[in-house]
Amino acid sequence: MGRRKSSRSISFIIESNVVDIHRLVVSPFYFRQGIGAKLLSFLLTEHTRTTKYIVHTGAENIPAKKLYEKFGFREIDQIEVTQGLSLSRLEKEVT
Repeated sequence: MGRRKSSRSISFIIESNVVDIHRLVVSPFYFRQGIGAKLLSFLLTEHTRTTKYIVHTGAENIPAKKLYEKFGFREIDQIEVTQGLSLSRLEKEVT
């Protein structure tokens, strides 16, 4: 049995007190185990000096959109990247 590469990760940048989540990745082998929620929860609790969090995900990626909405993100708009591929932009304002 070969070694598994990283099964989960989150990457982001912070600019002007805005956290831009670039990737939240969980290997399909680990789906439905709460790992995505734990990664997102960690990010939200570690970076409390921000004013906003933003993320883009596939417009048809319902599980990802539900995860972000569970944490208070709301869909702002959709961007058509190419014919047949759209991304949803979600944001969470910090008050």
